[in-house]
Amino acid sequence: METVKRKSFFLFYILLFCAFVFILKRDICFVGAVGGISFCLYTVIPAVFPYTVVCKMLIKSGCIGKTGIITSGLLCGFPAGAHMCCEMYEKGHMDKRTSEVLCAVTSGMTPTFVIGFVGVHCMKNAQKGVVVYLICAFSAILYALVSKVSFTQKTADIPSKPFYSIFTESVYESILSVMSLCGYVIFFSVVCEFLKLLSPFLPPYLLYIIFLFSEITTGVFNAAALGTVLSQRLFFAVLSSAVSFSGICAHMQLITLIKQSGLSPARFIMGKWWQSVTSFFISYIVYGIIFG
Repeated sequence: METVKRKSFFLFYILLFCAFVFILKRDICFVGAVGGISFCLYTVIPAVFPYTVVCKMLIKSGCIGKTGIITSGLLCGFPAGAHMCCEMYEKGHMDKRTSEVLCAVTSGMTPTFVIGFVGVHCMKNAQKGVVVYLICAFSAILYALVSKVSFTQKTADIPSKPFYSIFTESVYESILSVMSLCGYVIFFSVVCEFLKLLSPFLPPYLLYIIFLFSEITTGVFNAAALGTVLSQRLFFAVLSSAVSFSGICAHMQLITLIKQSGLSPARFIMGKWWQSVTSFFISYIVYGIIFG
């Protein structure tokens, strides 16, 4: 009990300190929040919301097997993929171990985000974005195979509902999901602005790598400068690794969801690290073969 009280006491003063810093540095908060909101409006919502609605409708509309979940998850990405796996488990349509593994497999970034933003914005090359997405998708499928997920076992049938009911529920739930995601993005955008104050004391590449692995969307927005510090081959591999990892911000959201569904987050965390490391090495090798 004393240990818990000390932790709570310590956390209280850390949060109080952060609150005072945010008040004293309102200009930095303003820049970070405006940047985060703009990023949500022009990148996150267009890249995530339509896919989330489709994934929700897939779950509610009828029978979907593991192969369908993986395919839909790879196309619809975070957070729709994990929501789909958790809902399937909660409704008794998929076993616990499979649900935990597939939460990691289906929680990547959407092809629209990877190709349009990682490829075009960061690397100035849409083709590289396509290759990054394919490598990350391959790493995810490879993790499912290594984890011995059975693709032949069918999930149970889901009772059908009227289309208008499916559509309305899917849109409403997707709005809540994307609003939550945008809240995290805006907050981490503010945090990244404060972290930039450390730039005189840290190597530039280290600061941008911290951004990438903390919150992938804001990190990618700031990571274009990495291409001027690292070699193009290493830059490509780091971006692939970060896209597979999806960022600590995303993990925090999904771990909460996974725990609420009665699942353990251990396989999810292990799976994301496994995919991240695998994507790094595959990307480093593939870059030399395709792009010289």
